[in-house]
Amino acid sequence: MISLAGDIDFDEMNRPVIVASHPRSGTHLTMDLLRRQFSACEVNKRLFSFRDTPYINLDEFLSKNTKVDSREVKWFNRAKIPIIKTHRLPSFDEPFQYLNPIPESRAELSKYLEQHAFKIFVHRNIKSTMVSLYYFVPESDRGGSIHEFIRQVRGKRQLSRIGFWAYQMARWLERDDVLSLDYDELLKSPERFLPSIGSFINQRPLLRMPLLPEAPKSLLSRRGAMFFSRKPTSTAIMSYESRRYTVDSFNNEDDQFILKEVEKVAPGLNSQIKLF
Repeated sequence: MISLAGDIDFDEMNRPVIVASHPRSGTHLTMDLLRRQFSACEVNKRLFSFRDTPYINLDEFLSKNTKVDSREVKWFNRAKIPIIKTHRLPSFDEPFQYLNPIPESRAELSKYLEQHAFKIFVHRNIKSTMVSLYYFVPESDRGGSIHEFIRQVRGKRQLSRIGFWAYQMARWLERDDVLSLDYDELLKSPERFLPSIGSFINQRPLLRMPLLPEAPKSLLSRRGAMFFSRKPTSTAIMSYESRRYTVDSFNNEDDQFILKEVEKVAPGLNSQIKLF
């Protein structure tokens, strides 16, 4: 028995599936696909609430400086296989950009989830990821153009945004207990991936058509669906800002910087996946 605070038994929690990714890499599409195609992942959220979501945000959950209580444990039991979202590294307590340290009060639960959860890592074309991230972060954090943005050096590791992407990719892809999904390929042919996902979490896909959830067409439609529905089709967090930059905005110097930075931080990653 693994317990917390003396009276909470982790074994009372259903085994979750953790969907990990670099920010803006298809996290929500993957989570929504799981809810749509696997009944064990379905959950009824509260009506008339923006705060209640059909998934658990691990990065927020683990940053709370309070002991885990029985009410929080119940969140993990709203589905047979609850869905958890994270942008952390495979070792959840390892420092990484965007994320707060895990307080001691949450460390035991963090280790338990790290060791016992199903883990899916979804990754996306690096240029698409960077463009999406550029328009997701506050304008004050962009540092100018997309060309400057990808070169920004951040955090104690003193890595560029490309370097952080490469480091996270390499750390997740080296694990043999993780199912890796290519977001761009998942969009093209979801039917190819459903059998392997089902086998990984020991569930049979429902094959509901269309296979993929439809993305909200506007912020208003997304908020309406989240507020008025117990089972919103999409939880996507999207930017509706008009875009000056696209994947075609990267020049040859950018391409060379990306290739060199990835090879410096994660040697051999170029041969494992298609960067762009």
